Amino acid sequence: MTRNGNQDPSVDESPATGSAGPAPDNDTGELTGGAQVLLGFVTVVVFAALVAVVYGYARFGGPFVHGLSEEIGEIVAQQARTHHEAGDLDRAIELYETALDRSFEDPRQRGWALRWLGEALFEAGRYDEAVEPLEAAVASYPDDLIAQSHLTRALRLAGRHEDSAAAAEAWYDEAVRMDDTLNRFHARYHFGQALEDAGDLDAALEAYLEGHDIEPGSMNTFHAAQLLVEQGDSEAARPLFETYLESGSGWRLESARSRLDAITADGADNG
Repeated sequence: MTRNGNQDPSVDESPATGSAGPAPDNDTGELTGGAQVLLGFVTVVVFAALVAVVYGYARFGGPFVHGLSEEIGEIVAQQARTHHEAGDLDRAIELYETALDRSFEDPRQRGWALRWLGEALFEAGRYDEAVEPLEAAVASYPDDLIAQSHLTRALRLAGRHEDSAAAAEAWYDEAVRMDDTLNRFHARYHFGQALEDAGDLDAALEAYLEGHDIEPGSMNTFHAAQLLVEQGDSEAARPLFETYLESGSGWRLESARSRLDAITADGADNG
C-alpha cells in the first residue's frame, strides 16, 4: 500500500518468495457456459417485461390517469380556476359545473368550488344563476364571508331587494360572531343599499349610521350624509361629509366636497 503516493513501509508489497501451491485451473472469474445461458435468458425476460410496461402505459396509462383525474372534483375545480383567473368565464363555468358533479375528497374544497362558480356567474352578469351556488356555499359554510358578500350583491343586482337585505343581515351576524370589523361595516353598507333600493329610506339611514359607527369615514358615512341631505337635514349631514373627506376616495369624495360646499353656501345665504 502507499500513503500519499509513497510506499507504506509497514506493508511488504514485494512478490512472495514462498509458494502456497498451484492455483486451481478453473478459478478464472468467468461464468460457466450454463450460467451464461441462464443470465442471457433472464436479461431477455426482464427487457421484454420492461417493453411491455412502457407500451402498456403508452397505450392505456394516459387515458386511465386522465379518467381517474376526471373523477376527482378538486382537480377539475382547479382547472376551472385557471380559466377563471384568465378571464375565460364560459369555460370556467362549464368546468366548475363538471367538478361539482364529481366527488370531492375535501368537503371544504367543494364549498369553495360552489363559491367560485357563483363568482364566475356574477362576473358574467348572470346574477339570477349566481344565487343558487352561492346559497349552497353559504349553507355549507356560513363562515365563508366572501360567499356571504357575493350572495348579498347577487340578490340585489337580480332585483331581489328583500332577499338581499336578509342575506346582508345574515352576513353581518356572522361577521359579528367572527369579530371581523371589515365585513361588519361592509355588510351594513349592503344592508342599507338593499333597503334603499326597496324604498325604506329610514331603515337604510339607520343601517348606514350603524356602519359609520363601526368605521367612521367609510362609504356608510357618505351614504348616511347623502340621505340626510335628501331628507332636508343638511346640518346633520355636515359633520358626516367632513369626516368622509378625511379618508374618502373616487366619485364619493368629489360628491362629498360638492355637497359640503353647497351646505356651507346655503348656511351663508341663510345667515
